[in-house]
Order: sequence, then structure tokens, then C-alpha cells
Amino acid sequence: RVRRRRALLVRVAWAVVLSGAGLAPPSFAENWRIQPSVSVRETWTDNVTLVSSSQARSDFVTEVSPSVTVQGRGSRARMDIDYRPTALLYARDSARNDLLNMLNASGAFEAIERFLFVEARLQITQQTVSAFGPQPTSNVSDTNNRTETRVFSVSPYIKGIAGGLATYEARYQASATRTQADAGVQGDTRVLSGNLTSITDFASFGWIVDFRDARSDFRSGQDVSTQFLRGTVIYHFDPELWFFVRGGRERNDYSQVDRSFTTHGVGVEWAPTGRTRISAENEKRFFGWGHRYSFRHRTQGVSYSLLATKEDTTNLEQLTRNSVSSLFERFSDLLSAQFPDPQQRAEQVRQLLTRTGISQEPIPQAGFLTSAVQLERRIEGSVALIGARNTWTLSAYHRNSQPLTLVSDAVTSDALAAGEVSELGILANLNHRLSAQDSISVLASWQRNRSAGNDPLETISRRIELTATRQFSPSTNGSIGFRTGRFDGGGIAVANDYRENAIFGAISHQF
Repeated sequence: RVRRRRALLVRVAWAVVLSGAGLAPPSFAENWRIQPSVSVRETWTDNVTLVSSSQARSDFVTEVSPSVTVQGRGSRARMDIDYRPTALLYARDSARNDLLNMLNASGAFEAIERFLFVEARLQITQQTVSAFGPQPTSNVSDTNNRTETRVFSVSPYIKGIAGGLATYEARYQASATRTQADAGVQGDTRVLSGNLTSITDFASFGWIVDFRDARSDFRSGQDVSTQFLRGTVIYHFDPELWFFVRGGRERNDYSQVDRSFTTHGVGVEWAPTGRTRISAENEKRFFGWGHRYSFRHRTQGVSYSLLATKEDTTNLEQLTRNSVSSLFERFSDLLSAQFPDPQQRAEQVRQLLTRTGISQEPIPQAGFLTSAVQLERRIEGSVALIGARNTWTLSAYHRNSQPLTLVSDAVTSDALAAGEVSELGILANLNHRLSAQDSISVLASWQRNRSAGNDPLETISRRIELTATRQFSPSTNGSIGFRTGRFDGGGIAVANDYRENAIFGAISHQF
């Protein structure tokens, strides 16, 4: 009976992921794993709405967070769901009661064997609306500067081998972005892309021809389109080192006039061992020279990552991209030899982060919401160390965003108000094991957001958090802690200075 109920839950979850695409759920295999859990957290805060001290109000807040992780694998189907809703119950003001959703669901289906495939993804996150408003560090903070954002995409594609000389792939992706706030990021995007790649076995030279046609329609702000066609020639010095050159044409209507540009670039990638990978790429684009540099290295117990990019991007791309420098990736890298299966390794990383009280995503994917296409310069890095009794983590990022398209005056957007936004942040966490069951952790973070111009906007936020954790059983953890935060709004209208202190306790159980 329990197995039948779990199988029914899996079928319903799969239907939710693919129903928006108008697709029927595929035949299901037997390889399914369902992991439910629940946590209850009680918090007392002296500033529940993150306002100035003269207006601050205290409150007791209860968070109830059931969650379920579903992983399914079949001969022609795959599904991953991680759903973590949080019910907020306020003791002094029940009108604030709310339900926050966190969902990361994806699925893939081989509709025609070795030819036609369908992928779908649904993501629900809590995002910051403005870089210059209050910056909540906890779910209990009731502020208008946070909104629930939903991104759904479906992508049918075909792939195969052409004449035994090259592989091909052609893909269509439709995406929809929605928010609860009146933010200009709401819109729909359609992308047609494809590539033809040479089969380079036993050959030093290879080549790629790829194209992309993307069109975005926003509820507010300028609709945009962009296209490119380019060719790449690759030379393999050896299996670990290769060099490439590329060239092509791109066109966009970012300035409300169709403009065409010639592009060209070079790049190199070196992977001397399975523990180290270095890549560098420079390309002349319509905005000047863009680049992408990355470094990843792993030693015994330590993992490092560094990424630097300059490229045009949208909020949709920022919300859905995976941060290669996130601490989740660092711990996954460290456990790759011990747990080679990706699904099993991801579960082990989640358990490790839960035990140590370390955030899974300390680097924000989108610092603010806007419909504008942005020129983004981004540098982010992280390091993680797992020792016998100590676990250290450190992450830092610097992101500069400059709008490339117009934004409607009806939309409250940092890109419109500030023109250019610079975000700089650092987060450090130390966890020390006192015994096999007990540990204590200290977290410290600092973040500064600035705008450009003669009279720039600037906000600075700081946080320190101390948490003691006990593992009561292999599936049950408890914690108690204290945090203090300070926010300097720079006297601007959208954010007054505020302070917050909070005491919290939680218990979580995995079934």
C-alpha cells in the first residue's frame, strides 16, 4: 500500500512538471526514490519588518517546513523534484501569515528513441526586488523587497549523427517568468538554437557551427530579440589541452534599431588531471570585448573555484543558471570520489550542509529584478575545506550590471533608477565538531550595493550568526542560535537604516 501511494505521488509530481507543456506523462520505470522530511523553527526577532528602530516591532514566528525530494530514473525518462514550502505563523499579527515556496523540478523524456527528446523545468524562488531595499536574511522578515518568482520552461529537441561525420542538435525552448511583485521581469522568452559538431575521434582538428535566435516579450519594458551564427575551429594539442578560434555575425534590436555586428574570438582549455580544469575565452562582441575565465581545483579535503565573465544577460538567465562557484558545488566536488553517482552525491551534500548549518546557495543568482538586458561583469569564487573536526567555507562575489535596453517608467527597477548597479559581497562560515553529535558554527557576511553617477546610492548590510547543532539520531537534528544584523541605507527613500537581533531554535527530521 505504501509503495502504491508513493508511485501515485511520483506520477502526480511528473504531471505537474510536464503539464504546462501539454505533454502526457511517459511510462514510468521502477527506479524511484522519495525522501520526505520536515522541520519546525521558532524565532523571536526584535524587528520583524526590517524598519528603523523607532518603528521596529518584535514578534515570535513559527516556521513549519515540510519537504519532499523525488528522484526517478527509467530507460527513457528522468525526473528530479525538490519542493520545500514554508508556512509562516506570526504570534502578534496573524495578518502577516504566509506560505513561501521553494521548488526546483526538472524532467526529461525520450519521446522517439535516440532522436526526439523533451526537457521541462519549473523553478520557484524567493528573490530580492531591489538591490537598494531591505536585504532579508531570514524567511521571517516581512518586507516588500522580497517576492516569489516562478520560471517554467519546456524544451523539445532532436539530436543525432549526420553522415557519420558530425553530430547535430536542434532545440526550441519556451520560457515564462512570473513574480508576485509588480516587477518588469515578467515575460515570455522563445529560443531556437542548434549546432553541428564534427566527430573528432583520432583527429587533432574539430569544428562547430552553431546558431541562436532568441525573442523576449515583457509585460512592461522593451521587447527584444537577438540572433547569431558563428563557426568554431578547434585544435587538440593533446587530450588534456585544446585551443579554438571562432567568428560569426550577430544582430539585436537592443537600441530599438536592428544592428548587425561581426564577432570573433579565441579560447583555450586545459584539464591536466581530473582534479583541475582551467579555461579562458575572449570574444569581440557588439559591446566590446567579452570574456569568460574559470579555474577549478581539488586537493585532499579542499576545493577551489574562481569564475570571471563579461557578457550580455537577462534576469531569466540569471535566475536559472547554476553557479559553478557555489558551496554546494564545492562540497559536491569534494565528495565526487567517495560518491560517484550524482544523485547519491547530491543527497550526501544536502545532509552535510544541514548538519553544519551552511547555506546551500550563498551567492545570489539575481540581485534585483528588471526586464532590461544587462551588460554584466561578474567575478565569484569559493573555497571549502572538510577536516576531521572543522569545516571551513568562504565565498565572495562582485557583480556590475549596466542596462543595454530601455525600461518602462511604470516599472520600479534598479536598472532605471540607478543606471548601473554594483554588488559586492563576502560570506564566511566555520563549523567545529565538539563531539560525534554536537557542533557549533559561526557565520559572518558583508554586502555592499552601489549605483553609478555623481550622487550614487549605496547600502551596506552586515550579519553575524552563531548556531549550536545536535544530531539526536541519524535522521533527526536540532539547533539553537542567535543572529544580529545591521543595514545602512545611506538615507535613500527606499531603505532606512535598521538593526535586527533574533534568537531561534529548530528541529528537523528526515523520514
